[in-house]
Amino acid sequence: NQEYVAHAGARFPIKWTAPEAANYSRFTTASDVWSFGILLTEIVTYGRVPYPGMHNAEVLRQVEAGYRMPAPPGCPAELYDLMLECWAADEAARPSFASIHGRLQVFCEEWDRPAYRDPATATSGTAVGANTTFERCESPPPPLPLYRRHVTTRQN
Repeated sequence: NQEYVAHAGARFPIKWTAPEAANYSRFTTASDVWSFGILLTEIVTYGRVPYPGMHNAEVLRQVEAGYRMPAPPGCPAELYDLMLECWAADEAARPSFASIHGRLQVFCEEWDRPAYRDPATATSGTAVGANTTFERCESPPPPLPLYRRHVTTRQN
């Protein structure tokens, strides 16, 4: 595991930075994994800044004391579990990027898999593998509006 040290006076984004990197300027693949966990929260929240309402110094204190951000609203449990593993206090306990890649690949396959191919055969309840709740379709959906096939442009 290669390590690099930030030069004196280097500035970096505290809210995305692992504790060992923020406190000791020691950056490793494990500290990158921490940052990736923070990136996952940004993805799930459509770009919300991490640790909302906290200033950098407070983030450092809280993280050192064991605080971890709660699961974002609507975040699947499997994804939040991965985030928590990325934020393990013990650097050695954080997953490797190869492990993260494999888990995300499985997660995405499960998430994208349609629960039912034919709505007429579905029953009300939770769709297995699609992480969604649905109601049985009693009638086909309304037809989509027809759009013009040719676009005309105004000439100036």
